[in-house]
Amino acid sequence: MEEPQDNQPLYTQVQTEGVKDNAKGIGSLLGSILAQTRLGTDVLRAGISLPAWLYEPMSVLQRQAEMLEYSHLLDKAAECKETIERLAYIAAFAVSGFSSSQRYHNNFNPLLGETFEFVDEKAGFKYISEQVSHHPPISATHAEKDKSWVFYQNSSPTTSFLGNAITIDTQGKTHIYFPGNKDHYFYTNPKAKLHNLIFGKMWVEHYGDLNITSLKNGCTCHVTFKKCGFFGSGVDYRLEGEIKDSDGNICIELTGRWDQYLQGTWVEDTKSFEKGHTEELWRVYEYNFINDKYHFSKFAASLLELPDELRALLPPTDSRLRLDKENLVSGNLDNATRVKKSMEERQRQEKKKRESDKEEWEPTFFHKIPDEEGTGHMWVYCGDYWEQREKKQKKLKEGETTGKLLNGGKSKGTASDFRSYEL
Repeated sequence: MEEPQDNQPLYTQVQTEGVKDNAKGIGSLLGSILAQTRLGTDVLRAGISLPAWLYEPMSVLQRQAEMLEYSHLLDKAAECKETIERLAYIAAFAVSGFSSSQRYHNNFNPLLGETFEFVDEKAGFKYISEQVSHHPPISATHAEKDKSWVFYQNSSPTTSFLGNAITIDTQGKTHIYFPGNKDHYFYTNPKAKLHNLIFGKMWVEHYGDLNITSLKNGCTCHVTFKKCGFFGSGVDYRLEGEIKDSDGNICIELTGRWDQYLQGTWVEDTKSFEKGHTEELWRVYEYNFINDKYHFSKFAASLLELPDELRALLPPTDSRLRLDKENLVSGNLDNATRVKKSMEERQRQEKKKRESDKEEWEPTFFHKIPDEEGTGHMWVYCGDYWEQREKKQKKLKEGETTGKLLNGGKSKGTASDFRSYEL
């Protein structure tokens, strides 16, 4: 499947002159830092600060939006006539989100209160995310397409340093809801492991189970990501799975590779297909990468676009406005690292003050509710972002002042108020 030629506008190529991104330099730096880190340590929570040149110019919130590159699979799921068939396309959508994980660059950790919005005019969906907690780190996301589907997710990653590798557990909770038929699905993701962190050629594996459940009628999908052999022998991208009805009968068998495709074979009749039908549910786009350094696809690059009209519209907490990221893009590496450290220190000081004042942080666009699977709670979108955005856009066009519309909310004047920084 070729990537659509009329996807999103291309992002200006990152200026890479002078960027110290060779494997030897990265390995040496990481080695000196991680040599002081005990095995089993959660690196995300260890307070390790790395120089900006080790990152790609993208926040974790932006990277999470890449999950929606194949949102057309949710469109297909919404059109399906029954839950079993719908599960097949939801499985394809869930698997497709792993294909971009072969890009190994670090992403900037979101500051508390940081947000990111994305409107895909072509695909027809809009996306909003917010960093709702710093310790533990929790990112909350919400995307929707008219009355077709709603996607929302919480991610609270933990890592474990293993010497020459890091394991990653996103602890993600993902919900997909279809308003038209009120079908509601929930799934969690397998784990990941980044190999050869310090020496050798880096590569990533995903292993374990991806389980999807229909909260409406109990139909399930189980996908197993194969684990590689000992010492990385037999690197394995394969996966296999099965979709079962509410009685536990296997209806569709799934095979594929998380980096390439997913195929379904019907072993029972459904409303649309007879037993024996085989269909390729998803295949990765054949990318022409935007630049040699970061290997951004067109979709990933579009998440970084910042035309003047959008810059004026965005709240000061949007990831695109991070000065460390902007300096990295322009090649000002020293400034990028200096700003990054300043932001991190500011966040630490604000945390100490809240603890001293016994205050709790309250997100602006998400609130906490009991989760529907009964295992804890979820941060879900509480509305008003897109309403404020529409009003602000209208006022800007009419030349009026925008007042408090998308002015940063509870993040005004904090570390995630990116317009408050000066070089």
